[in-house]
Amino acid sequence: MSNLFKFYLPILIILSLIVEGVIFYSSRPKIGKDEAVLILNDGTKKRAFAGKVIDGMTIYDALLASSLAGKFDFDLKEGVLERIDELEKDGKKWNVYLNGKKIDQPLDKVLIKPGDKIELKFK
Repeated sequence: MSNLFKFYLPILIILSLIVEGVIFYSSRPKIGKDEAVLILNDGTKKRAFAGKVIDGMTIYDALLASSLAGKFDFDLKEGVLERIDELEKDGKKWNVYLNGKKIDQPLDKVLIKPGDKIELKFK
């Protein structure tokens, strides 16, 4: 191994770690103090939406606002998320998480507050 390679290898590793950190940080949704974030994760890509939370707002309300902004449609059946766009069933389902905790209640009954992270995962 050449001395030049030995000299530049640690520098290249450090630079690549810095670039990865910047990419990761810039891809996280930024939310204000009175906002919540909703993340759609279909297993191949993620979409994030942030918006202001008002009193009495539910996960359903956040999903509805996100669908209007993101131009996607969805179906609920008795408060349970059945479909987003063309993704439904086929052995998979949409799982809803609020601040990392799985939600099994009807989405129109679960209140959210500023700073909450709602994640919809298709698995």
